[in-house]
Amino acid sequence: MSISVSKEFESITDFKQELAKYIECYKHERIKGKLKGMNPALY
Repeated sequence: MSISVSKEFESITDFKQELAKYIECYKHERIKGKLKGMNPALY
């Protein structure tokens, strides 16, 4: 998942929804080498 820096949102609610999706992805889907190959939620 990727969020463009220049993305414009229709409302603050849309922004909050996209931010929540990004945070969820950041915590659960990305894998970090420093965390022994696990995502932050599993570490």
